[in-house]
Amino acid sequence: MFYATFNKLTRQKLTPNATDFRLIDRQVQQEFLKLQESDRITRGLIDWLGFNPSFVKFDARIRKHGQASYSQSKLLGLATNTFVSLSSVPLHLVGYLGVIITSLSLLLGLVVLIEQVVLGDPLHWNFTGTAMLSILILFLMGLVLIAQGIMSLYISTINNQSKNRPLYIIDYERSDGI
Repeated sequence: MFYATFNKLTRQKLTPNATDFRLIDRQVQQEFLKLQESDRITRGLIDWLGFNPSFVKFDARIRKHGQASYSQSKLLGLATNTFVSLSSVPLHLVGYLGVIITSLSLLLGLVVLIEQVVLGDPLHWNFTGTAMLSILILFLMGLVLIAQGIMSLYISTINNQSKNRPLYIIDYERSDGI
């Protein structure tokens, strides 16, 4: 479920159900070691490098002794760290949420204003000042989220630049003069 969600929400695609146990060739290793991030998500970064992978499928047997060391809370932390490390979607969602809240509160405010003031309350909604104040607070909260979303765009750019990832990964070089 995590991989499907991640792959739908982000530009980077993770190989579903992949593990961190990998056999990689020297070129992949060298490119991976060039990445300067301190909090690495191995499976995501190796996929990000863009080399053509090969897979060995296997059936994991039921563990005979001991228990898995990754609890549900550790898996949730890994999923969160993967989203934060490999995607800027969480930063962008704040701005989108702000636009939605602002639009809905503006629409609701206009409907109430037209119903109460222009039409003279034919639906007998009897809106009070508290209801109008709630709509105003919702509208202002949406504006704050939009402003936070704009700041998140800058933070996303700074975050991507601070990772210092290479712009290109060179698979091979030709030396025959072409």
